[in-house]
Amino acid sequence: MKNAMYILLLATTIVAAGCKKKKEIAAMQDVKMEEKKEIAEAPKNLTVNPLVVDRNYAPAEKNDPFNILESKIEGDSLIMTVQYGGGCEHHTFSLFSNNMYMKSLPMQLNLALEHQGNNDMCRALLTHRIAFDIKACRPPSGNQLRISINGDREKMLDYKF
Repeated sequence: MKNAMYILLLATTIVAAGCKKKKEIAAMQDVKMEEKKEIAEAPKNLTVNPLVVDRNYAPAEKNDPFNILESKIEGDSLIMTVQYGGGCEHHTFSLFSNNMYMKSLPMQLNLALEHQGNNDMCRALLTHRIAFDIKACRPPSGNQLRISINGDREKMLDYKF
Protein backbone atom coordinates (compact mmCIF):
# COMPACT_ATOMS: atom_id res chain seq x y z
CA MET A 1 0.00 0.00 0.00
CA LYS A 2 2.87 2.39 0.86
CA ASN A 3 4.43 1.74 -2.55
CA ALA A 4 1.17 2.67 -4.28
CA MET A 5 1.03 5.92 -2.26
CA TYR A 6 4.61 6.80 -3.18
CA ILE A 7 3.94 6.07 -6.86
CA LEU A 8 0.76 8.20 -6.77
CA LEU A 9 2.61 11.05 -5.01
CA LEU A 10 5.48 10.84 -7.50
CA ALA A 11 3.08 10.86 -10.47
CA THR A 12 1.20 13.88 -9.05
CA THR A 13 4.49 15.77 -8.54
CA ILE A 14 5.63 15.04 -12.10
CA VAL A 15 2.30 16.18 -13.58
CA ALA A 16 2.28 19.34 -11.44
CA ALA A 17 5.86 20.16 -12.41
CA GLY A 18 5.04 19.58 -16.08
CA CYS A 19 2.09 21.98 -15.89
CA LYS A 20 4.26 24.60 -14.20
CA LYS A 21 6.87 24.28 -16.96
CA LYS A 22 4.20 24.79 -19.63
CA LYS A 23 2.99 27.93 -17.85
CA GLU A 24 6.56 29.25 -17.60
CA ILE A 25 7.15 28.56 -21.31
CA ALA A 26 3.90 30.35 -22.21
CA ALA A 27 4.91 33.33 -20.05
CA MET A 28 8.34 33.43 -21.71
CA GLN A 29 6.70 33.40 -25.15
CA ASP A 30 4.50 36.35 -24.10
CA VAL A 31 7.64 38.27 -23.06
CA LYS A 32 9.26 37.49 -26.44
CA MET A 33 6.17 38.83 -28.24
CA GLU A 34 6.37 42.03 -26.17
CA GLU A 35 10.06 42.37 -27.08
CA LYS A 36 9.18 42.03 -30.78
CA LYS A 37 6.58 44.80 -30.41
CA GLU A 38 9.20 47.03 -28.78
CA ILE A 39 11.64 46.34 -31.61
CA ALA A 40 8.97 47.20 -34.20
CA GLU A 41 8.38 50.54 -32.45
CA ALA A 42 12.08 51.25 -31.91
CA PRO A 43 12.66 53.62 -34.90
CA LYS A 44 10.77 56.37 -33.05
CA ASN A 45 13.13 55.94 -30.11
CA LEU A 46 16.43 55.64 -31.98
CA THR A 47 19.34 57.73 -30.83
CA VAL A 48 20.22 60.07 -33.68
CA ASN A 49 23.98 60.27 -34.16
CA PRO A 50 25.73 63.27 -35.72
CA LEU A 51 27.06 63.33 -39.26
CA VAL A 52 30.80 64.10 -39.25
CA VAL A 53 31.62 66.74 -41.88
CA ASP A 54 35.33 66.85 -42.75
CA ARG A 55 36.54 68.40 -46.01
CA ASN A 56 39.73 66.30 -45.72
CA TYR A 57 37.92 63.02 -45.02
CA ALA A 58 39.75 59.88 -46.17
CA PRO A 59 38.30 56.39 -45.62
CA ALA A 60 39.62 54.55 -42.58
CA GLU A 61 42.34 51.99 -43.21
CA LYS A 62 40.51 49.45 -41.06
CA ASN A 63 36.78 49.24 -41.62
CA ASP A 64 35.06 46.11 -40.34
CA PRO A 65 32.65 44.35 -42.72
CA PHE A 66 28.90 45.01 -42.62
CA ASN A 67 25.89 45.11 -44.92
CA ILE A 68 23.27 47.81 -45.24
CA LEU A 69 19.98 45.94 -45.45
CA GLU A 70 17.76 49.01 -45.65
CA SER A 71 18.15 52.77 -45.72
CA LYS A 72 15.62 55.58 -45.76
CA ILE A 73 15.31 59.24 -44.93
CA GLU A 74 12.72 60.47 -42.45
CA GLY A 75 12.77 64.23 -42.00
CA ASP A 76 16.40 65.15 -41.36
CA SER A 77 17.40 61.64 -40.27
CA LEU A 78 19.04 58.91 -42.31
CA ILE A 79 17.89 55.59 -40.83
CA MET A 80 19.67 52.38 -41.75
CA THR A 81 19.35 48.73 -40.84
CA VAL A 82 22.82 47.22 -40.74
CA GLN A 83 23.97 43.63 -40.31
CA TYR A 84 27.39 42.49 -39.12
CA GLY A 85 29.17 39.68 -37.28
CA GLY A 86 30.14 39.85 -33.63
CA GLY A 87 28.34 39.77 -30.32
CA CYS A 88 31.10 40.09 -27.71
CA GLU A 89 32.31 43.68 -28.10
CA HIS A 90 30.74 47.11 -28.55
CA HIS A 91 30.42 48.12 -32.23
CA THR A 92 30.26 51.69 -33.49
CA PHE A 93 29.08 53.15 -36.78
CA SER A 94 30.09 56.61 -37.96
CA LEU A 95 28.80 58.56 -40.96
CA PHE A 96 31.12 60.97 -42.78
CA SER A 97 30.75 63.62 -45.46
CA ASN A 98 33.34 65.75 -47.21
CA ASN A 99 30.50 67.97 -48.55
CA MET A 100 31.91 67.68 -52.07
CA TYR A 101 28.71 67.87 -54.10
CA MET A 102 28.49 66.38 -57.58
CA LYS A 103 27.29 68.75 -60.26
CA SER A 104 23.83 67.60 -61.19
CA LEU A 105 20.21 68.53 -60.68
CA PRO A 106 19.42 67.82 -57.96
CA MET A 107 22.88 67.90 -56.40
CA GLN A 108 24.35 64.57 -55.33
CA LEU A 109 26.56 63.66 -52.39
CA ASN A 110 28.26 60.45 -51.28
CA LEU A 111 28.26 59.68 -47.55
CA ALA A 112 30.65 57.15 -46.03
CA LEU A 113 29.44 54.77 -43.33
CA GLU A 114 32.24 53.18 -41.31
CA HIS A 115 32.06 50.29 -38.84
CA GLN A 116 34.45 49.61 -35.98
CA GLY A 117 33.94 46.21 -34.34
CA ASN A 118 36.74 46.49 -31.76
CA ASN A 119 38.31 43.16 -32.74
CA ASP A 120 35.10 41.27 -31.99
CA MET A 121 35.81 37.66 -32.93
CA CYS A 122 32.39 36.30 -31.96
CA ARG A 123 30.27 34.82 -34.72
CA ALA A 124 26.70 35.96 -34.06
CA LEU A 125 24.98 37.69 -36.97
CA LEU A 126 23.63 40.94 -35.53
CA THR A 127 21.11 43.35 -37.04
CA HIS A 128 20.66 46.89 -35.72
CA ARG A 129 18.96 50.10 -36.74
CA ILE A 130 21.04 53.25 -36.63
CA ALA A 131 20.14 56.88 -37.34
CA PHE A 132 22.14 59.96 -38.29
CA ASP A 133 21.21 63.65 -38.42
CA ILE A 134 22.02 64.72 -41.99
CA LYS A 135 21.13 68.44 -41.78
CA ALA A 136 24.85 69.30 -41.92
CA CYS A 137 25.11 67.95 -45.48
CA ARG A 138 22.49 70.29 -46.98
CA PRO A 139 23.91 72.09 -50.01
CA PRO A 140 24.21 75.89 -50.00
CA SER A 141 21.38 76.20 -52.53
CA GLY A 142 18.33 74.22 -53.51
CA ASN A 143 15.90 72.18 -51.45
CA GLN A 144 16.80 68.63 -52.48
CA LEU A 145 19.84 66.36 -52.41
CA ARG A 146 20.41 62.85 -53.78
CA ILE A 147 22.50 60.80 -51.38
CA SER A 148 24.49 57.63 -51.98
CA ILE A 149 26.05 55.64 -49.15
CA ASN A 150 29.51 54.17 -49.64
CA GLY A 151 29.32 54.85 -53.36
CA ASP A 152 26.25 52.66 -53.99
CA ARG A 153 24.63 54.58 -56.84
CA GLU A 154 21.99 51.84 -57.30
CA LYS A 155 20.28 52.77 -54.01
CA MET A 156 20.33 56.56 -53.96
CA LEU A 157 18.08 58.37 -51.50
CA ASP A 158 16.24 61.65 -52.05
CA TYR A 159 16.60 64.12 -49.18
CA LYS A 160 14.08 66.97 -49.44
CA PHE A 161 14.20 69.87 -47.01
